[in-house]
Amino acid sequence: MQKVKSALVVSILFLAIPCQSRELAVLQPGAPATAEEAMPYLKSFCGYLQGKLGGKALDPVFISDPEKAAGYLSKHSPAYAMISIGIYLSNAKTYHMKPLAQIVVHDKKSSPYYIMAKKGTFTNLEDLKGKTLAGNIFFEPEIFFKLALKGRFKSGDFKIKSTTRTLRFIRKAARGKIDAVVINERAYDSLGDIKLPAELSVIAKTLPVPNPVFVGFENRDSVKDEAAMLKALLQLCDDEKGKKICKNFGFDRLDAVSAKDLPKPW
Repeated sequence: MQKVKSALVVSILFLAIPCQSRELAVLQPGAPATAEEAMPYLKSFCGYLQGKLGGKALDPVFISDPEKAAGYLSKHSPAYAMISIGIYLSNAKTYHMKPLAQIVVHDKKSSPYYIMAKKGTFTNLEDLKGKTLAGNIFFEPEIFFKLALKGRFKSGDFKIKSTTRTLRFIRKAARGKIDAVVINERAYDSLGDIKLPAELSVIAKTLPVPNPVFVGFENRDSVKDEAAMLKALLQLCDDEKGKKICKNFGFDRLDAVSAKDLPKPW
């Protein structure tokens, strides 16, 4: 009888202990959305993944501030993270990141940036030395200079301005109010839909920059459900609920990726 009582007490205590929180950190410096705006979509994403992981809790964290995004990893231990290529390259070694999947947009895992200026003002990047370049990519300037331009120029060659208001600066560049704007391929493809006061011209097209990646961590408990997580990610855009999530995030699918498929971490 005493053994039965003891077992019952243990069971009650076990049920009373809340599930340990595990975090999915989405770290995207310069993302135009606020945490409040992003959270409903991330909760839906985590809910979907949780169902594929046998109900294991997964709580979303969203950070777009560059300094806070970098600092988060030094103070927290998320189970998984969906991060910009800049966050990956700067932190992969320190936190033993293991790339699992990569975002695919328009059937591409990477895409170039376009340096645009008012037509007739500049002809190449040399002409822009000492001038002001604005763009979302400058929240992670090392990506622009180390990857996109492959070290041909350094940040000191230009005056750079980071902004989440890409459309505003496209218009400013067309008016000649700023020397040039740096935009991603999606924005470039949409230029035909924007009414501008003057025509813009392409001063330079950069090398392709890898899309964000979904990573695990080799030294954490989450490695136990890594295979199930990868399977869920690769199938995300195939079912009805998953398709809606993919559409909300603006990507076609997630493809498997490994460290050898990506630039070498710094």
